[in-house]
Amino acid sequence: MAKEIWLACFGGFSYFTLELIYNGDSHWVSFVFGSICFEIVGKIRLLNLNMLIKCLFSGIFITVFEFFMGIVFNLILNWNMWNYSMFFLNISGQICLYFSLIWTILSFPAIKLHQILSQAINPAQGCKKCGSKPKALSYKIKQAQ
Repeated sequence: MAKEIWLACFGGFSYFTLELIYNGDSHWVSFVFGSICFEIVGKIRLLNLNMLIKCLFSGIFITVFEFFMGIVFNLILNWNMWNYSMFFLNISGQICLYFSLIWTILSFPAIKLHQILSQAINPAQGCKKCGSKPKALSYKIKQAQ
């Protein structure tokens, strides 16, 4: 559980920071949004799928989640955190094709970062997908035999 909290905080902080760089400002909701998206992307990375498909799934999830967050925070609560009305192929100004493509592209480094951080936080776990163990653990096992 602590691992997931650290990863979620990393995702939230990363998204918050990217938004500060891109827009010059951000909101605490962006931290929550980034945290949830980074954890979901981390779950998607564990699926036995091609990396391109993982990125597409991640981009779709982030876009759908952004739409519902926009409905709640921008349209219902009138917080006006973002407005994509000026972008081509937008839906109610809450999502647009341009940012959907950006989320899909950014999913690749997010998936890789999630993998690297997951293994750094819990190195004894090794790689679930390939069944490998960390080298130090493998060395100790060989010595014990």
